[in-house]
Amino acid sequence: MGTLPTNTTWKQKITELNSKGLTNLEISKILSTTPQHIQKLSSRYKIKANKTRYIKVDFELRQFLLGSFLGDGCFAMSAKQSKNARLVIGHGEKQTDYNMWKLNFLHSKDIITSIRNYTSKDVRVKKGFYTNNILSTEANTIFNSYCRQYTPKKSINYEFLKDLDAFGLAVWFMDDGFVTKNSFQISSCSFLDEEIAILQRILKENFDINTNKNAMNEIYIVAESRERFLSLVTPYVIPSLKYKLIPYANRVHVKQGELLEHPNKDNQQPSLDSNIFEGSTTNNRVQTDNAEDSNVDTSTLQQTINIKSRGLTIYPGGIVSGGLKSVDDIV
Repeated sequence: MGTLPTNTTWKQKITELNSKGLTNLEISKILSTTPQHIQKLSSRYKIKANKTRYIKVDFELRQFLLGSFLGDGCFAMSAKQSKNARLVIGHGEKQTDYNMWKLNFLHSKDIITSIRNYTSKDVRVKKGFYTNNILSTEANTIFNSYCRQYTPKKSINYEFLKDLDAFGLAVWFMDDGFVTKNSFQISSCSFLDEEIAILQRILKENFDINTNKNAMNEIYIVAESRERFLSLVTPYVIPSLKYKLIPYANRVHVKQGELLEHPNKDNQQPSLDSNIFEGSTTNNRVQTDNAEDSNVDTSTLQQTINIKSRGLTIYPGGIVSGGLKSVDDIV
């Protein structure tokens, strides 16, 4: 438990720090104690806690949020009475490393973030159930503008997305992109035709990337723009997802399923059928023969049957709670 300077009471110090707009978490770090201790004392002294922390949104964080918005991210209020939204992202077990990268990135931006494992029934899986790890941030005003883009489904607005850069594009691709025989595609079938046209316009204006829309309403990067696209996203794609950067035509098939995941499995993107978790609403269908699934191990979460089995929360400053210490504990 923390100690205070001589002649200074907990009430005085908490009141002083609270008046500066600090949250209980921030106060606990300054006073070398736990957030629970500060919360208990604040209740005793009738000090109303500041619930929204100031988080600086630099350009890199803005791009991460844009890419997440276009991809697997869901920005939603945690309850009807909530004033601030949070970011929720779900991935399957094979994408655990990717979700851990996201957690660490958000932590580096001073955002409290946690990961929990959720088990869901799924008749499409042989064992009859499916495990996802769900990343969830604290609620904060920085997410509200993204939440307002849901009307009620995720909608595409040119003015909101026009500053997308290579990092944001890479996050979007890591979430929803996959390889084809000669190039790349990005799942966009949940969007309206006019919204896909906006995304194509942004890809052309911002990156000089030419695209087509295929019969499944997916954005296809034409072959002549393939190298341009690769040069932009490759520096940001994490090692465990580098396989997405190798078109089919350039791959060596040693044994089916050894180098490649099966190309004919559903390209499911995770979502939860609830008011809290909306998730990505991209396609529920079988890929064509010349396309590889981007997230073969992700699945629509249909019915949660084992909530909060294990979890990890990282607070700004390196404070960790929960029973997990590394990605190995989640897998």
